[in-house]
Amino acid sequence: MERKTTESIFFFRAENILETKPNPTFEGENTLEGAKENLAIMNEFLHKNTLPKGLLSNLPSRYTKKEVLNYYHEHLNTEDLTIYSAFIAGSFATKFVLGILLKISDRFVKKNTTTKVFNNREEAFEWLQESLSA
Repeated sequence: MERKTTESIFFFRAENILETKPNPTFEGENTLEGAKENLAIMNEFLHKNTLPKGLLSNLPSRYTKKEVLNYYHEHLNTEDLTIYSAFIAGSFATKFVLGILLKISDRFVKKNTTTKVFNNREEAFEWLQESLSA
């Protein structure tokens, strides 16, 4: 199943994995309104049952303001769930910077969420499948 918002496209995978890609028709800056629209779909998916979930996020190549990123962090409802999150970075530099940021922010991350950064969709998807079946 697929759903679209102004900024993103969501693919619901049978393995309890939600894949997110930037909407190729969107040409603009990511906004709080877009984040609210996206989070409604993400939170609905996360709470459809209590099984562990995987989030596979293909990161947009455009800059996203800190307030928008913080909104995602603050409003993604992972309470009482186990979440595995895989970010797919478009370049080695993005992967490197994200890896450092995740290590620094580890003390602020919700303890029921495990996050990893990848350059390759297949590796990310495989990691999510393995994590969810463990």
